[in-house]
Amino acid sequence: MAYSFSPRVEEANDGEVYLDIAGSGALFENEGQLAQTLTVRAERVGLPSHVGVAGSKIAASLAARNGGGVTVIPPNEEWAYLAPLPLNLLSPSPALDATLQRWGIRRIGDLAALPASGVATRLGPEGLALAQRARGEDEQPLVPRPAPLCFE
Repeated sequence: MAYSFSPRVEEANDGEVYLDIAGSGALFENEGQLAQTLTVRAERVGLPSHVGVAGSKIAASLAARNGGGVTVIPPNEEWAYLAPLPLNLLSPSPALDATLQRWGIRRIGDLAALPASGVATRLGPEGLALAQRARGEDEQPLVPRPAPLCFE
């Protein structure tokens, strides 16, 4: 179903799918209309869906999980959307979550505002990766798979 919207699709964990929708402006008036159409088509084939549209995979994923239904984050506004969300949406390990709770870090924006060098020094690689996700930075760019071949 995702390939009917874009030739660049990445399948992720737990049924998450990322699409590169660059160049879809000729087909849809705006990203919201594309997201609504995607949701309708998914429901038509029996797939429950939550759609997030953003400039990075992590921001789109959080928008889909937090928004329920369709959420479109306008370009360059990821920070404003992500900052007030609860930190547990990033799924930190229990030990890291306990440390951040003791420090009073409860929102994604609280962690994103910390300097990267300090986070890396005090929390190690796991903390640095979590802080990068909190800033909306993807661990890796979109890695699309070619559309599956179907012979009929």
